[in-house]
Amino acid sequence: MIMARNKKLLFLFLCTIAAFLLCVGVTLAYLGTTQIKENNVTIGKDNAVVTESNWTKPETQQMENSTDKSVAVTNTGTVPCFIRVYMDFSDSKVAKLAKVKGADGNDHSWDDFKTELVKDTNTYSEKWKYVISASNDNLNGYFYYTEAVDPNGRTTELIKAVMTDYNGNNNDDSNIDKIRAYDIIVYSETVQTIDTDGTDYGTGNDWYTAWDKFLK
Repeated sequence: MIMARNKKLLFLFLCTIAAFLLCVGVTLAYLGTTQIKENNVTIGKDNAVVTESNWTKPETQQMENSTDKSVAVTNTGTVPCFIRVYMDFSDSKVAKLAKVKGADGNDHSWDDFKTELVKDTNTYSEKWKYVISASNDNLNGYFYYTEAVDPNGRTTELIKAVMTDYNGNNNDDSNIDKIRAYDIIVYSETVQTIDTDGTDYGTGNDWYTAWDKFLK
């Protein structure tokens, strides 16, 4: 009788062990099929390069010298962005003599060119604005492209050519027969059209607000 009871207990014990091992096997099988996969998300980059027409630097400057200089900017980044350009002459006296050719195909003095682009409407260079009187000083002194530029997109030309005239006149002695070496400084900056809070300034081409908020 005692031996029969022990056999029954042994049988129940073995059944319990078998059930336990079965559960463990299922658990191990479940854990063995669990996988972790990493999803990498890249950050959008805004970048741009100034693109100019091919031109050969003259060996010597003449009294009246005209040089093709087609200045535009290409968005080489991965997101839409607004673009601005700083452009100036390395020599202030040359800047007073220089004329630039705008989108209208005509030559304009450097000062008149910038002044015209301050206005709400102009024909000198389509889609470009020059800012000189913003309350945010960081905005001043730049040419702004007023439309968002998509990746691989390109702005219209800011200028087409530069002309300097050293012949002089009776009203400005600094012009008299003084050919001067100079550089034209051009570089560009960009800001993404979509703000960190999700606001998309590119929808309405609100370039001013995008730059103003970024530069503050």
